[in-house]
Amino acid sequence: MIFATWFTYDFSGAALPLSATLTKVGPEVYSGTLIKAAGPPFSAVPFNPGAVTRTEVGTATVTFSDGDAATFSYQVSLGGNPSAVPKRSSGRCSGRLAPCASDGAGVLPRFAA
Repeated sequence: MIFATWFTYDFSGAALPLSATLTKVGPEVYSGTLIKAAGPPFSAVPFNPGAVTRTEVGTATVTFSDGDAATFSYQVSLGGNPSAVPKRSSGRCSGRLAPCASDGAGVLPRFAA
């Protein structure tokens, strides 16, 4: 099992924090639902956990090619707009601490709201 967090931005520049719990679905393949969380900051006093919402917004898959490289694929939809999916659908990360580039093009994924 893999717990993933992904901090990105939508087209308006608003923060888009996403998370997913990925479970093994095949040899070297883990997949799960992407969740968008919203609510008060954790530092709020008092913190109201009832004000936190979790919305399913897509899927994510990580496929390991070996012990040092993996491919991250995702699909995100933010509302009823069919164009609200990523322009780039996957990225490759090589090495445990190396930065990732989407589809080798060096373009960070963005989403339509």
